[in-house]
Amino acid sequence: WAVAATTVASWAGYGILYMRSQAAPTSGMQEPFSRSKLS
Repeated sequence: WAVAATTVASWAGYGILYMRSQAAPTSGMQEPFSRSKLS
């Protein structure tokens, strides 16, 4: 159950990030997210 929950949560997170990137494909909004995730 725990593994399934984490998998669904990770998929949901990626989906939200994908939708956000598609909804607002602006460098100003994408750069902060990518930099914060890399660092």
